[in-house]
Amino acid sequence: MELTLLGIILASLIVIVSIRYLSRRMAFPESEYPGLPVLILGLWLIASAVWGPYFFSIRLPGMFDISVDRLVFIGLLAILGFGVVSGRVRKVGTISIEVCVLLFSVMCVASMFVHGFKQTAPEYPSPWNQFLTGYLLPFLVFLFAKHYVVDEKDLTVLMRVLFYLGVYLCITAAFEFFELRRFVFPRFINDPKVWLHLDRARGPFLNAAFNGSALNYGFVAGIYLLARKKGVARVVHGFLLLLYFPAIFFTQTRSVYLGFLITLAALFALYRTPSPKWKLFAMPVAIGLVGLMLVSPRVFSPDRKTGGILQTEEVEIRMALIKRSVQMIQEIGRAHV
Repeated sequence: MELTLLGIILASLIVIVSIRYLSRRMAFPESEYPGLPVLILGLWLIASAVWGPYFFSIRLPGMFDISVDRLVFIGLLAILGFGVVSGRVRKVGTISIEVCVLLFSVMCVASMFVHGFKQTAPEYPSPWNQFLTGYLLPFLVFLFAKHYVVDEKDLTVLMRVLFYLGVYLCITAAFEFFELRRFVFPRFINDPKVWLHLDRARGPFLNAAFNGSALNYGFVAGIYLLARKKGVARVVHGFLLLLYFPAIFFTQTRSVYLGFLITLAALFALYRTPSPKWKLFAMPVAIGLVGLMLVSPRVFSPDRKTGGILQTEEVEIRMALIKRSVQMIQEIGRAHV
């Protein structure tokens, strides 16, 4: 049953992507439409966010879990491997990042040979799994993008994927915040067994901070696409961008608030406008300041649900951990004196 369901999902995705790709290739010259590798990369971005192991997985004894995102990633590796054999993947520009990652990988593998590849306790993550998922696989995606995302049309496709994925996260965040759980998809987002950030908009990442980071990426991608919209499409796109502001609030996470403010400041500094920026943004900034003054009692309260940012418990825990870490370093130093 599981294999049948997985086969149906993958077959549907392949058919949709293939039909879309072939129809656009017939309608547009090859130079105006991105290649299949870029579309597969976009599909992997969606699959890694929404169709991970929590959505569906097959557990095979002695092997890693098979999930939709990992199967799509195997497709990326196949394309990358074929590129190496065919000469598509070759030295392009500087390779300093590749050299640094290679040296780092050697250091990690040597460390695991000395200290072990398995976790020392069931509650700790596997060092080997952390190395693969946290360092090696992201580097392979970087290598793939370096050689296959080479034109503006390729970048635009990925920006669209990030933006519309962010719109989905915005809608899901609203359902989570207002407790409209029956509309949340995928269903594992509502799983109370995964208790972390269950009271916040955590999205398919099951983590409010990660969800907020994805919203930030989607917002930047939306700003990038906004300049390419005209007429009614520009109005609709602008409305979708507005969805990001409440979604950021629904994460109920201060680091997300801060990251979004930094993003807005950077965009304000870098975004080019036909007239002086102070004329365009004076009124919105003034309205925002007035709104902040009106809600300041709620903002500077310890109640996270109302938007308060003065929860001190997490800060005190982090400061205690930092203090303990410094003490451990000092003890190690004294032991070697």
